[in-house]
Amino acid sequence: MCEFERKQIRSILLFGAPGSGKGTQGKALNQIPGLRHLSSGDVFRNLDPESQNGKIFCSYAGQGNLVPDDVTISIIREEIQNRISRRDFNPDREIILLDGIPRNPKQAKLLDDDLDVIRIIHLNIHDPEIILQRLRNRAIEEGRSDDISKEIILRRLGIYHRDTKPILDHYPHDKLIEIDGGLSPASVLSLITEAIEPVINTTLFEDKEN
Repeated sequence: MCEFERKQIRSILLFGAPGSGKGTQGKALNQIPGLRHLSSGDVFRNLDPESQNGKIFCSYAGQGNLVPDDVTISIIREEIQNRISRRDFNPDREIILLDGIPRNPKQAKLLDDDLDVIRIIHLNIHDPEIILQRLRNRAIEEGRSDDISKEIILRRLGIYHRDTKPILDHYPHDKLIEIDGGLSPASVLSLITEAIEPVINTTLFEDKEN
């Protein structure tokens, strides 16, 4: 484990299938005082290809191979530490919102010593047609025509349900917050905020008292 300023980083985990709105909600939640959003997708996209982690990541991803779990977690740990060093994140006064990480139960176990998980937000969409339409619209907007096909979208959903959703069983169920991700983005944000603000305020207040 890297040497954080506190033994464990207090965190809220944001989960949801592709198209559930994690990215949209993560950016909006970053505006809540005391909460800092970290998207694993952004971290990997912004890696310096000449850095040690960048070279390792590219050596796998560039050949179409899955990046090993320990490498993935090492990159996330380093990013958190860099944010602390740059004073972009204060673990004594803020809670980190992790979006897209961990991606499977093994990664969750690797992070157990690093994270003090206080809540898990699961954006659950019961109607697959909503996800299909959202991902198609996003693919069109971003010019990713290869991602429009129903077959590719269903494959991505299958991977999520097989590899990522089982993470929810790794954590205590009393920390899980189920949110209907099929609602409007504004409604989803309101429900999430209502659920986590008391926890954030209580956690930060306890720190001030100590």
